[in-house]
Amino acid sequence: MPLASTRQAQRLVADLRASVARARSDRITGDDVRGQVRAFVDDYFRSLQPMLASTVQDDQAFAELDEHMQALLVLAQGRARKTSYLSKLKELKRAWDALEVGVAAASPAPPRGPKASETQARILDTLERVCPPAAASYAQALTDIASDRRSWRGTAAEFREALRELLDKLAPDDDVMKVPGFKLEPDAKGPTMKQKTRFILKAREQSSDVRKAVEESVNVIEEQVGAFVRSVYNRASGSVHVQRTKQEVVSIQRFVETALVELLQL
Repeated sequence: MPLASTRQAQRLVADLRASVARARSDRITGDDVRGQVRAFVDDYFRSLQPMLASTVQDDQAFAELDEHMQALLVLAQGRARKTSYLSKLKELKRAWDALEVGVAAASPAPPRGPKASETQARILDTLERVCPPAAASYAQALTDIASDRRSWRGTAAEFREALRELLDKLAPDDDVMKVPGFKLEPDAKGPTMKQKTRFILKAREQSSDVRKAVEESVNVIEEQVGAFVRSVYNRASGSVHVQRTKQEVVSIQRFVETALVELLQL
């Protein structure tokens, strides 16, 4: 969970930098960019920072990160210059990169016990050879799903992150975008997971039926994880809700593993 959350935060910082860079005015006044900043900072202090702090014991790293996040929020509360945003986001990227090192060092080793099914063991073994970051996220998700947790938001993110890391490895953005006729999806800043899946399977000359089935699985994963994460905030903490959320994560796990088996040609 910590690694996936850290990498997701890094992607959000990159998305914010891209949004700011596209602005035509010297000052950022639109509610869209400022709203993105507020949501990012709010999620950091409400849930991400406490969770990461329980994994990485580095007060100095969090003091620096907290300072940058607070400064970013101050910029979003006014009509700050575009250059101020870009400068602060550059500093923030360096802080997140440094924190990732600490999170990776503190992350547990992938589980190798008998609880993993044969298919899961094959997925993990292959990911470790093909894409170690994906293997780390998948292993963490398997560890989470076998535990008695009270929060499953990070577990869902880990399963999606495992798939995303593999797709990024097998289908780099530049290669996908060079395909004749390629078009970005509305509001997307790069190729979607579904587009990357299509690129990989078409290159392998998979049948249209196989491509459609895997693409639909990937599309469901994107939709389910997004809806799941949003819904968790609005739920009570009772045992019925905890059990329900675990069942939803197990559903996401099945779709992810279906896609991984095909993409890894297992």
